[in-house]
Amino acid sequence: MCALADTLILDEDGVYDPASFNDRLLLGLKGTMSEAELHVIKARLRGGILNKVRRGEFRCLLPTGLVYDHFGNVTLDPDMQVRETIIHFFEMFSRLGSASQTVKVFRNEGLLFPSRLHNGGTLFRPLTASTAMRVLNNPRYAGAYTYGRRQFRRTIDGKRLCVRATLMTGRPAFPMLIPAISAGSDIRRI
Repeated sequence: MCALADTLILDEDGVYDPASFNDRLLLGLKGTMSEAELHVIKARLRGGILNKVRRGEFRCLLPTGLVYDHFGNVTLDPDMQVRETIIHFFEMFSRLGSASQTVKVFRNEGLLFPSRLHNGGTLFRPLTASTAMRVLNNPRYAGAYTYGRRQFRRTIDGKRLCVRATLMTGRPAFPMLIPAISAGSDIRRI
């Protein structure tokens, strides 16, 4: 395009004429090397994240009812209403043995279930079956550390597409699972 318009290209190393074969070759090599360098930088950043994940030190979003303390440990939410609602949910489920029955009890008692907002606040709303199943299937409530439950792919138009990691059996696959890393957040022990 620049060669057709007789436009020169300038960078910190010099001035290039895309109409000249040697300059076009040099620009192509520089572009290829820059792309390779970006790939190496991304790979190193990803490697650093995975090293933190292997040690259980990578801080990711926690489910409602769990927070990081000032030492970086996972603990129960200091908000008593949130804490008691989560504990009541697990007590009801262990007594009833059914997510749908637990949802019915919450509705009959007029209890609202906490949800964490993106800005850090908490919103209480009626418990749904999908929320109950999401809570019951989240290993963080059992004190386990997981990473990779969701993977993201880019679509042709550049949008991020969330892909859940699942095995052939349909059960969740956790590329990284460290059981009972944070005993303070194991709701089952309360």
